[in-house]
Formats: sequence, C-alpha cells, structure tokens
Amino acid sequence: MTLVPEIDGERLLGRLDAFARIGATPAGGVNRQAFSIEDRGARRLLAELALARGFAVFQDAMANLFIRREGTDATLPPLLIGSHLDSQPTGGRFDGALGTLSAFEALEALEDARAETRMPMEVVAWANEEGSRFTPGVMGSMAFTGADICAWQSIVGSDGASLAEELGATISALPEATLRPLGMPISGYIELHIEQGPSLEKERLPIGIVTAVQGTRWLEVCIEGAAGHAGTTGLAYRRDPMVAAVAAIHKLQTTIMPFDSRARLTVGRVTAQPGSINAIPQSVVFAVDIRHPRV
Repeated sequence: MTLVPEIDGERLLGRLDAFARIGATPAGGVNRQAFSIEDRGARRLLAELALARGFAVFQDAMANLFIRREGTDATLPPLLIGSHLDSQPTGGRFDGALGTLSAFEALEALEDARAETRMPMEVVAWANEEGSRFTPGVMGSMAFTGADICAWQSIVGSDGASLAEELGATISALPEATLRPLGMPISGYIELHIEQGPSLEKERLPIGIVTAVQGTRWLEVCIEGAAGHAGTTGLAYRRDPMVAAVAAIHKLQTTIMPFDSRARLTVGRVTAQPGSINAIPQSVVFAVDIRHPRV
C-alpha cells in the first residue's frame, strides 16, 4: 500500500541542528566557507545520509553535489530542488542549509511513503554560493548553466588558498560520489531559501515574500600611494592611500543607500599592503558589494 508522503518536522529540525554543529560559531551561526574542511564535512554528512537511504550521489567538476531519487520514466530530466551548504564567515544556521535539507526531507518523505514519481527528483547543494572565500560567488550554479570554469583556475582565496587545489581536494573527499559532466537538462528548479536579517523581526512579520531579485555588482577598488615610516614621515610628505580609501568609502556610504531604500552597499573587505602596523601603506584595496533590483 502506498502511503501519503508527509514531512517529518522533528527529523528535519534534527538535521538542521546536526549541520549547524559543523562550523558552529559562538553566536549560534556557522562558519562553513566554500571548499573548507567544514564545507567538506557538511557535504560528507549529506552524502552519507543519502547513501543510507539508497539514493544515488553525484558531483560535477565544480563540486556541485546531487542526490538522486529515481522516477518511473528514466528518460525524463529530473526536477531539481535544493540550495547550498557553504556560508559566510558569520553565516546563519538556516541560510542555504534550510533549502538543501528541506529538499532532502522531501525525498525522504517520498521514500517513506514508497511513493512513485514519473520524473526523477534530485537534491542539489550548489558549490560556493556565497563567494566569501573564493570570488565570485554562485560559482556552482554559474558553472552548471555554462560558465567557463577554466577562467577560475588561478583564483586565490581570501586566506591565500588556491581554488584549484581546494576544489580538487573537495571533490576527492567524496570518492563514493559518481562524477558527472557539468550541466544537464532539467524539468524545473525549486529552492526554499531564507536570508537572515533584522527586518522581519523588527516589523513583527513571520515570513516575507520575494517581490524582486537584486542585481549584484562586485567591484574591487585599488588606491596606490607611497609607503613610508609611520614615525618619521610628516603630513607634507605623505601619500597615504588609506586616507583616500576612507574618504571614498564614506562618500559611497553617504550618497547611495540614504537616497534609495532599495539599494544595498557594503564594503566587507579592506586590505593594506605591506600590512605593517608601523608603516604607511603602499596600496589599499577594498571590495564593494552593491545591489539593486534594477541593476
């Protein structure tokens, strides 16, 4: 007898708790940056859960992870559902993980009920969605839809790690996953996603509905100056790029978001070279994340 599929809420919450322990931070969130040991740990846990249920596990050359439950018609493209498992350094425990684990719970509910679907169903965990360690973000989904990953092989992460080496190590960490080509036909794609921020809580709303998609531009600004000794170089002789960088960031922050409530501007990374505490920098580089529904 075929049962009616039902979501097991207690099981799903338990899974969310288990994944939140991988890369857990003192604030209650997660630090599970792309292709890190923590990211590999989350991917391994998902693969182990899938194999225990008899699902097939695949990954591609960009380390996108796929969990497949077969349908009755193997000629049909799969319905793809999922999200991502990597996080920002101060990521929320639900961002990405909720969409991925809810999708896996849907497969488990179908399996528990011995329900048949005509088309196959696949859970996907997209690789490097956040882009915090290796830029650009959404690498996995871009590669799936045709981006040339060869252009990314020389990328170095924010911690100095090589993308090519970390990507290779991540793929190798799941030898039980069958390697498949990048990209494939799909019947459709569904993603449950939550972005954690204070807006809904402040407005006392339990849920928000997406009405527009932000276009995003990531810019890197480099300001060159002249290195000098902090103690002996007087003001008249200084060409301090940090002063120029601070002025530029201040102007960006005071002329964009205050005049457009839909705009989002963030400077999340600033690097000074040579990076000595007692030297005027030679150069300052900062990253700009700017978003707007109309971009």
